[in-house]
Order: sequence, then structure tokens, then C-alpha cells
Amino acid sequence: MDKALSNRVIANLLDQAEAATPPAAPPSSVKLSYFAGRGLAETSRYLLALAGVDYEDKRYPLTKGEAGGYEKPEMEADAAAGLFDWNLGRLPTLDVDGAQIGGADVVARFIARQWGLAGNGSALQAAQIDTLCGLVKDTEAAFGKEDDKDKWFTSMATKQGERALPFYLAGLEKLVGSDGFAVGGKVSLADAVIYRFFGESATTAGLFGAPESVPMGNAAATEAALAQFAPKLSKIVTTFRTCPAIAAYLAQRPTQLF
Repeated sequence: MDKALSNRVIANLLDQAEAATPPAAPPSSVKLSYFAGRGLAETSRYLLALAGVDYEDKRYPLTKGEAGGYEKPEMEADAAAGLFDWNLGRLPTLDVDGAQIGGADVVARFIARQWGLAGNGSALQAAQIDTLCGLVKDTEAAFGKEDDKDKWFTSMATKQGERALPFYLAGLEKLVGSDGFAVGGKVSLADAVIYRFFGESATTAGLFGAPESVPMGNAAATEAALAQFAPKLSKIVTTFRTCPAIAAYLAQRPTQLF
């Protein structure tokens, strides 16, 4: 048996084993803890909304201190009491039936896999979704390092260290589906991450930055770049935003500090 055939046989057997495993009972208690802003927890909130999960959305208050910095006495008291030990006293954390996990990416991936938002159930498709999420994160990191934001939206540079938005959009465009979904013809974690960075706008209390939050600080330039370099990505953003579960969540979302 050649190697390629052997790998296909193994993959098929693994998929059959997964399919034969009886599904676990859904969690009866879910609590997501973070601050009263979008930040590191908003992608997870999107996923919970998509899945229709009844959960406790714990949002800790956060205020600017008179001497600088930020004050969060309730969160700090709970951290001292050990409520966030699985993230070393930090947020976000997710408590599920008495067990806890921590960290934004881990929480989002768990929610996606627990509630059917990680592809078709195969490890390979879940990894493709994770890959897209990582590439969006790379794009966000590159944006943060670019001092010339006008150049960011238009530069066609491909050399490492000089790459701008068109480079990342062109690459992502090759990978995503053309039907309004990133992978597998249905909504997944990848769609949520794509929307969060390329599409989400919000009016906030302006605790960090301007009250009007738009993609990469320039909604018009972002939309123009998507239209020019990544129409499939643009379609994903629109599909996700208009999904009934997400539209309902956004309509009733409480005031965000940031």
C-alpha cells in the first residue's frame, strides 16, 4: 500500500471512529467572564449567539483611575479568590459545568468545537479553520506595526517586513469559499474572526480610543480594499453580519466600554 493511500485509509478510519462515538450531553452551565467591552471575548460571544447557548455573560466594570491606569476592584477581588486560575488570574475565562478554561483563542476554539462551529467534524477542516484564524491574526499584527496607515491600505509590497493589507487580502481570498462562508459552506469560527477584524463597527464609551470603532480605523478604506482585492471576504463579512442570530445579538448588545 503506497503512503498516500495509507494516509487516506487512516484518515477514513479516524473519521468513522469519531462518527461512531455517541455525542456527549450538552453542558448545563456555561459562564463567560470578561470586561464590559468587546476585546478578547467578543468572538466567543458571537459563537455563543450563533449556537443559541443560554449562558452567563459576566462583564466586569473597568474605569480610568485618577492617577492613571485602570481600576477594576471587582475583577481583582475575584482573581484573588481564585476565580480565574485557569488563565493565571486574567480574563477571559469560560466555566463549563464546574470546569474552567482560559485564554481568548482557547475559549473560542472550545466553543466552536463544542457547538458545531468548527467545520464538518473532521480534524482537517478544523485545522483549516484554525489556519484562517491565524492568518487574520497575522494581518492584525502587521497592521499594528505599520506606522503609515494610509500606505497600509494601498501598498502592493510583497517583501517580508513591507507587506500591507493588499498582500494579506489576496492571500486570504485564495483560501476562502465563494458562497459567503469561509470553510465548508457553513458558518464557523473562521467567519466570526474574519468579521471581527474586517467588518465590525461599534459605538463604545471610548475607554480605549475613539468612541466610534471601525475596522482598522477607516471603514471606507477597509471596504474599498475588500472590494478590490477580496470580494469573497467581503461577502463573508456581509453574510455574517446579516445572519439572524448575529443581527439579534448586535441589536441587543449592551453598551461597550471599548
